[in-house]
Amino acid sequence: MGYNKLLLEHDGKTIIEHVLETVCGFTWKDIIVAVAEPSVEQAALNYPVRIIHNSCAHLGQSQSVIQSVRASRDSAGWFFVSADMPLLDDHIVNAVREAIEKNNGKIVAARYKYRNGQPVYFPQRYYTELISLQGDVGGRQIIREHPEDIEYVDFGDIRQGMDMDTPEDYRRLRNE
Repeated sequence: MGYNKLLLEHDGKTIIEHVLETVCGFTWKDIIVAVAEPSVEQAALNYPVRIIHNSCAHLGQSQSVIQSVRASRDSAGWFFVSADMPLLDDHIVNAVREAIEKNNGKIVAARYKYRNGQPVYFPQRYYTELISLQGDVGGRQIIREHPEDIEYVDFGDIRQGMDMDTPEDYRRLRNE
């Protein structure tokens, strides 16, 4: 986008603050925020999270996944949310968490009007595949390789799954 989208303002808060407030409203064993820039780290310091430094962010989104998973290698699984989802809300997070409990051992992913999105959960058995990711892909590659092992949680409003990647996305967010 040419500037740090996570620090843009929406409804009186930065984009990352919206996401952190939603995620931190639930009980988790550990919340890890992978940051590449000091300004994003500064914004995350106000929340009960563990910050890890992603010095390899230039290699793509996979590096945040790899570093986060390695930092919590003994976890039962990993619940991933991008920090650029300003419309993520408690309802979405709770619905995905409930699906995780009902589908023990499966990948669980949010889907918005049949379009895959986040949050997405990977159980422990995907540890090796997660730390082997490369480039600017999150877990999409793993999801494509294991369609039989995925439980989707469907949401009807595609806007809720919006991640903000372009200036047009931000303009659209501000106009809604």
